[in-house]
Amino acid sequence: MTQLYHPTDPATAPDSDLVGARMKAVTDSSIVMGIVLLPAFLLALLIENPPRALGAVGPLSVILAVITAHFLLKRDGRSFSNLGMSMPRNIVRTGLLGLAGALGVLIVSAPIMIGVQQLTGHQPDISALDFVRGSLPGLTLILAITWTTAAFGEEMVFRGFALNRLAESMGSTRASFAVAALIQAVIFGLAHSYQGPVGAFGAGLVGGLIAVLYLVVKRNLWVAILTHGLYDTIGLVGVYFSAQ
Repeated sequence: MTQLYHPTDPATAPDSDLVGARMKAVTDSSIVMGIVLLPAFLLALLIENPPRALGAVGPLSVILAVITAHFLLKRDGRSFSNLGMSMPRNIVRTGLLGLAGALGVLIVSAPIMIGVQQLTGHQPDISALDFVRGSLPGLTLILAITWTTAAFGEEMVFRGFALNRLAESMGSTRASFAVAALIQAVIFGLAHSYQGPVGAFGAGLVGGLIAVLYLVVKRNLWVAILTHGLYDTIGLVGVYFSAQ
């Protein structure tokens, strides 16, 4: 069967267009991830307390990255539905997979993070969440931000757009998706560098685990979104009760 050329998939491009198509895929993913990454680096260099500052700037950069990704997809006749955001066939199953994913990420990442903290003697810098401790209004606010810009926004940017575009730039093979998952996890961790080295490592670890889940469930982005949102919710509720 003849494979149809799709302008956003370098794997289906004619040989004469292959290099250009792959370069475009790399450029697209770099632009979108850079929009999220740049504020973290700038604040770490210029601001005395980057965690608190990024609490305001971070969500805006994620929103801008999502908008940019939307227009880059639209340019090539695609949308986020092509990356796994089409309506789930089984909503209950998708929800259960998201819950299982959140628990799985927690079970895998928790002992690793405990070991890293014991080894380094440092913990993630989550001072930006001090307003959540013992404050129900604070918890409500941060959960609203988390489910919009983190769960939806970051998954659309990193696991949806960047992972797929990076994999396309390398031929859309199984190996390319594995490499792309690793690259986006590293960038995702660096985007959280305002939490300190241990916090950045933890974010990268979680980003990598969610990427694996996303690929295992055949790139169902809703599962990744629910996993991210529920995982963060568990952590934020823990922060809330830490002041009790």
